[in-house]
Amino acid sequence: MANYTRDVHVYDGTFKNEWKNTLNLTIEEKKHLFDLLMELLNDDNAKKGLALIKRDIGTPQNFDPSNNICADDVLGHICYEMFCDKYSNKEKAEIYSILSKVTPSYKLIYEYINGNSMDLKKTLLMMLNEQLSDMYLLGTCVSGRCSRLWQIYKFLG
Repeated sequence: MANYTRDVHVYDGTFKNEWKNTLNLTIEEKKHLFDLLMELLNDDNAKKGLALIKRDIGTPQNFDPSNNICADDVLGHICYEMFCDKYSNKEKAEIYSILSKVTPSYKLIYEYINGNSMDLKKTLLMMLNEQLSDMYLLGTCVSGRCSRLWQIYKFLG
């Protein structure tokens, strides 16, 4: 794994003005979406990471002041996209550029983008398994929570 994926603090303050919480999900809505996601995760460490985010909904433990972003808001958006079938289209090159920085498994993403049969929900689930696990193992600080989820959110467009 490249060093930039381990040290998420390189992203501190870098996407401060990009986040727009357009859904404004309630705590109960987020909990419901996170419960749905928990059923699908197959990595124990990813489940532990998700449990931390769920436990800390609406608290400072999920809020990254350097980027003015909340992990449970971002994850809520991702889950909404996964479970509510509303996907935006992105240019192949832009998606590949973002994903090549997100995950060492980006070759699978590239194959999906270029027409192979991988389903977008499976792709998101793979990314969430990896990023939530990395968050749990490499750092559960607010930067670790938010930066890893932000990269997946950016994939969705």
